[in-house]
Amino acid sequence: MPDQPSAAAWQLVILAAGQGRRFGGDQPKMLAPVRGEQGLLELLLQALLEHHRWPAELIHVVGAKSALPALEQRLQRLNPNLQLHGLGAPGSQGPLHSLATALAAQQHGASHSRPCWVLHADTHYPRPLLQQLLAEPPATQPLVVLESADPTAVLEVGVALNAAGQVEALGPGLGWRWRMVPAVAWPVALYPELLDPNRRCWSQWQLLQELRARHPAQALISTASGVFDVDTVADHQRARERLQPQ
Repeated sequence: MPDQPSAAAWQLVILAAGQGRRFGGDQPKMLAPVRGEQGLLELLLQALLEHHRWPAELIHVVGAKSALPALEQRLQRLNPNLQLHGLGAPGSQGPLHSLATALAAQQHGASHSRPCWVLHADTHYPRPLLQQLLAEPPATQPLVVLESADPTAVLEVGVALNAAGQVEALGPGLGWRWRMVPAVAWPVALYPELLDPNRRCWSQWQLLQELRARHPAQALISTASGVFDVDTVADHQRARERLQPQ
C-alpha cells in the first residue's frame, strides 16, 4: 500500500491535451501502443503508481475533450482514483491552459497548497529520472530538470547556469551547455499567475523567464538518459523500437 500523503507532499499533473496535428492516427498520440498495448501515458502512470510515495489521488491528468472517453477507459484500468480533467474550451491554448485547468479543479482542496511537478503524457521518462524527481523534497522555488547538451546543436530550450547552480538564462539557440527535459516544478506562488485568464496566452517558457526574474530557478541535474517525446508517426515507430522488452 502507498504511504498516506503528508502536508508537504508534491502533487503531480500530467499534460495530455495535445492535439497531435503532426501525429495523425485514430487515437491520441500518448495512447498509441509503444510496448505491447501500452502507450506512453500508461507506462508513465504505471511507473508513478508503483512508487511507494505516490498515492493515486495526487496524480492529475488533463486531457482534450475529444480524448476524454479513451483516456478515462485507460485510467480506470490502471487505477480508478486517478483524477481526469477535461479542457473546457476547444482549440490549442497550450500547456499553461492545461495546467491552469488542473489547478482550478482542485483549488479548494488541500492539495492546492502543494508544489507541483508537471510532466508530459507524450514523453518517455526513464525510471531513474522519475525516481530522482520523486525523491526531491518540496521547494518554494521553481525547479527544472537538466541534462548535458551538445553545444553544436540547436536546442529548443537551452539552459545556462550561474556559479550557484541556478538557472541564469533560458532560450533556443546554439552553444547551450544544458538542455531542459520536459519536467518542471511549479511552486505554489505561481498558481495565481496560472489561474489568471490574462496570462494563459503566455508560453510556458515566457512564464519561466518571468519566474526566473522574480525567483531564481534551481536546477536539478539529471544523470538519467533516454528522455524523448512522440510528435510524429516516425517518432512513434522509433519509440516502439526503443521500448520493446529486452
